[in-house]
Amino acid sequence: MEKSADYLLVASLKAGDEKAACALVDKYHRRIYVFLRHLGHSWWESEELTQWTFVRAWQNINNLKNNQTLKTWLYRIAQNASREYWRKNKKRKMELNANEACVAVHSQNSQGGSHIAEEFDRVRQAVVKLPLKLRETIVLHYMLSFSIAEAAAVAGIREGTFKSRLNRAIKKLRKELAHQEKHYEK
Repeated sequence: MEKSADYLLVASLKAGDEKAACALVDKYHRRIYVFLRHLGHSWWESEELTQWTFVRAWQNINNLKNNQTLKTWLYRIAQNASREYWRKNKKRKMELNANEACVAVHSQNSQGGSHIAEEFDRVRQAVVKLPLKLRETIVLHYMLSFSIAEAAAVAGIREGTFKSRLNRAIKKLRKELAHQEKHYEK
């Protein structure tokens, strides 16, 4: 259903329909923003990169191939924007405050909500410490619930390579979380 709606949206975008551009932003803005927040960008960086993503999509819509989905293509543009940002700003620390992303993605329930938020914050902080390519795999597959095939398409790699990165990321994440546990027990 989403694919057929996106197919019609792409056709309208390629025809230069500005209403379709608004529909694209309405449909994907929040998703792209949350993706960028999960990659460790501050709220304002995420907003800037999200806007940049949609400008690039509008400018390059005719480059979208028939075998690509609009969703994975947009996330790929956002991922490239993120990578370019981190290359240019290597010294900047990643945003470790998970409260905003946590609120954007999960609504806390009243029973045990603060414990869940604390655990989510711990995991998010550990994810942000991962090298960029490993962080992207965790975010795409586990935090945004992309299938292996979709996530590999966003990452621009083969599924086997994505699975291998995901495995390495999980191992590093477990190690970091175990390190945090030891630190908190002291």
